Amino acid sequence: MKTDARILHTRKALRNALLSLLPEKSVDTLTVKEVCEKANVSRATFYKHYKDCFDLLKQMESCMLEKYLHALNITNPVDVNQLAEAVYDMVAENHELFQLVYTDPRHEQRIQFLISKAHDPCINCWKNMLKNITDTELEVLFSFIANGLVNTMATLYGKMEKDVLVSLLRGIMHQCMEKYL
Repeated sequence: MKTDARILHTRKALRNALLSLLPEKSVDTLTVKEVCEKANVSRATFYKHYKDCFDLLKQMESCMLEKYLHALNITNPVDVNQLAEAVYDMVAENHELFQLVYTDPRHEQRIQFLISKAHDPCINCWKNMLKNITDTELEVLFSFIANGLVNTMATLYGKMEKDVLVSLLRGIMHQCMEKYL
């Protein structure tokens, strides 16, 4: 069933209001009233969609995670180009939220959760594709590539064209795996 355009507009206004307020205040000090005033939405309307500001942020993060997991499911973990593009696209679609979550040390576990979701698919695929690699080397390779991808996207997104950044990342990741191909 398709969601009414007014509902989509209201949710977008509330998300944008929250994102614009989070650099100034943490979610635990923000009030529903502040978000509603910024979004030009009534509190009653807010409560039709969310329980509180935490719920709004959680739903935004869940949406980002769903898109990320979907990208992982259609991505071949050995195809470093696809992997880099999937992470880039996830950051691009959720850039403001990703930047807020990434730059706030209180949200480190959320970033690690995203990385952990890629762990098993990558490790299982790489075990079958890479030759003469130990389990320890696999874990180090995954940690290096996954954390490097996330950090690079967080710091360089918007500073380079997508094709240039993905190409550079593809080359670096391929060099890391070359010994085992």
